[in-house]
Amino acid sequence: MKNFLLYCLVVSTLISCLQVQAQDSCTAHNQRDWVIGYETGAQMFINNNSAIKQPTGKYVFTNSIYGAKSITQRLALEFELKYGSSTVVNKTGGVNIINRGVGKIYNLTVPVTIQYSFGKKSNKLKPFVGGGAVYNVYQEKYSEFNFTDGAAKDVVTTHTCTPFVSFTVTQGVTYDITPRVQVKESIHFIPRNAHTNANLLGIDIGVGIKL
Repeated sequence: MKNFLLYCLVVSTLISCLQVQAQDSCTAHNQRDWVIGYETGAQMFINNNSAIKQPTGKYVFTNSIYGAKSITQRLALEFELKYGSSTVVNKTGGVNIINRGVGKIYNLTVPVTIQYSFGKKSNKLKPFVGGGAVYNVYQEKYSEFNFTDGAAKDVVTTHTCTPFVSFTVTQGVTYDITPRVQVKESIHFIPRNAHTNANLLGIDIGVGIKL
């Protein structure tokens, strides 16, 4: 009888421990504050009136990785590392080339934004709005003909522009597929900048993992 009671006590203790551990695990799971993910998207040039640099297409396709850190129940800090490229027909610089040719603009941007989410943190579907700053690095690369020596020579010219900071506003939504996997859609607007002299309107779709 004593052995039976001891056995029941041990079993009940183990069950209680497992229940507490499961509750703690769920609580910790709901309180994950980091999201790391990947995004792909496109940006559209709007009102590009520059006579110096004119992209031949209206769209720039981008790829980026992002991280978001919850600050409060509704506020989060998000940063991205975004890469894209576009074709241009003109360039600037002091290189003496008669035929200015066609080249590429490669851009690397680092947007950092504060986001405000609507609804509870535990909701699966969470719309958000945000705003912040974007650090921009641009590089132009051209394959052109140089006639300075009396003969056409194919010359590759690279020009790196001075990095600059611009502003951005965002709007989007996240949805938790599982407690750890989240999909995200966002739209961003970047006012006219010093390099392309154009407004940028972009959309991104991505997936993130909660840590």
